[in-house]
Amino acid sequence: MDIFGSTPAQPQPAPSMPAQSDNNLMDVFGGGMTPSAPSGMPGGDIFGQPQQSYVQIFEDGSIKIECTMNRNPMNPQEHQIKVFFSNKASSAIDNVSLQVAVQKYMKLTLSPISSSRCEAGSQRAVTQDMQIANSEDGKKPLAIKIKV
Repeated sequence: MDIFGSTPAQPQPAPSMPAQSDNNLMDVFGGGMTPSAPSGMPGGDIFGQPQQSYVQIFEDGSIKIECTMNRNPMNPQEHQIKVFFSNKASSAIDNVSLQVAVQKYMKLTLSPISSSRCEAGSQRAVTQDMQIANSEDGKKPLAIKIKV
């Protein structure tokens, strides 16, 4: 009973929100990837938005590649993608590179990779940024091909 003589209301569980997929690379690459929560990433992206979940785009016995993606709130056709490379092997990987291709209706700006060497056991130590402007946003999906 509270001070007014009535019984307190039982707390209601918060409704669960459906996952938004318009800023999610799972739509770009298909459903076979596994998003994971960011760990230790300060702040937000270059547009001031909070960091998205990591989406795994490639993994084999020695390398794992993940990325995050955000839209520019001032220009929703522009997508900012940050790619992270991790080395699962016990020795360094040299000549790390990422090649990206987009459809003709998209414009790709690919920044240089932070290092061509991924040290043994490193987690998200090598990064590469890209921006993709989709002139057919809302009509055609963002679609890219990558080569590791």
